Amino acid sequence: MERAMDALLERNRLQLENDMQSAGHDLWPAQKRLGEAIAPLAKERGLIRLAVECDAQVAELRNRLDDWENYGGVGTDRLARARRMRPDVLKLMVRRNAAAERMGYADYPAAALDSDGMTEAFLGEQLEAFLECRLAGLAHRARSEKVAMENWFRWLYDRYPLERPMEPLPLLSAFARKLGMEGVLERLELSQEPGFGCAGMISPTRIRLQTEEIVDVRSWHTLFHEFGHACLYALLPEGRLPWLSQGVDEWIAVLFENAGIHMMGDERLRAHALETVRADYTRAAVSARFELALWRDMTRPEALYEAHYVALGVRVSPEEWALDSFRSIDCMAIGAYALGQRMADELPTQVDWPEVLRVAVRAAAEGAGIMDLYEQVRKAGDIQ
Repeated sequence: MERAMDALLERNRLQLENDMQSAGHDLWPAQKRLGEAIAPLAKERGLIRLAVECDAQVAELRNRLDDWENYGGVGTDRLARARRMRPDVLKLMVRRNAAAERMGYADYPAAALDSDGMTEAFLGEQLEAFLECRLAGLAHRARSEKVAMENWFRWLYDRYPLERPMEPLPLLSAFARKLGMEGVLERLELSQEPGFGCAGMISPTRIRLQTEEIVDVRSWHTLFHEFGHACLYALLPEGRLPWLSQGVDEWIAVLFENAGIHMMGDERLRAHALETVRADYTRAAVSARFELALWRDMTRPEALYEAHYVALGVRVSPEEWALDSFRSIDCMAIGAYALGQRMADELPTQVDWPEVLRVAVRAAAEGAGIMDLYEQVRKAGDIQ
């Protein structure tokens, strides 16, 4: 167990340094050591996804896909890069399927869903319900403003700058006090870097959280999302390995993100933040449905991509599919964001957010999957 923990923390540290500082670490050796260390434990539900990712052939190809220099570099035209990546992306899907089959699953989606503690029927029903509420209005806006998929994030977030920048630590400190989770701050290593936020456990007692400068609505609510990851890692029972399926991890973080929006923003900021998270997680729901269709038919990804994204109201180049969502990270995890937002939207306006988050974190730390979390949070939120 100690060997597995050490291997995981080493991999996390290198991954975070790559994400935060473009350190250029080759993750393949660390991933290989982690795979060897967790092999005896791979039947635990939270480890299923990780075991697939640590499969030698999967890890080797994912390592290649994560380095865009292999496909012409960051400055390469988007479509040219997508075309170059396409064969490797399809090959990675085949390798993930093979790894899952060796573990006794029909395919990788079956393994990922089991790891997250939900069925494909539950996922499909949740995505359908979320999209029924959100998709039509968002698609109308996107079509009327002639949005292209490659400009999605700029279109969504650039319209809402903050009146003045905010410092992340005072904001987090105030949020933690309102949640009654001040102790988490003592375990944080907070750094401010350009780009995007992320969080990861780097030692049994330390969690690294990267944030960017808080200058717009996106960076503001993303800080609460990443703090949600940190709180979950910090509140795991002592001695328990942080074997959290990525879907569960993201579902919890989205709840924290919404709690921050409701608890920390004035009326205007809250309205803008809810508009943007709901819109982007609607995109995540569309992407999740595309993933489910693609894993059932890998022969025509371009046609499936175009068919799904037309519903979002954006202009797409079908060959972009190879760059979509979490293509190399874990494409089956994208639906968890939408499911987390649907859960947050179901909660009453005056819900006791600290209590809801305590229930969710405790259940996740005890190994609950998304379906169990959904029921426990509904009960805590007094949803009839």
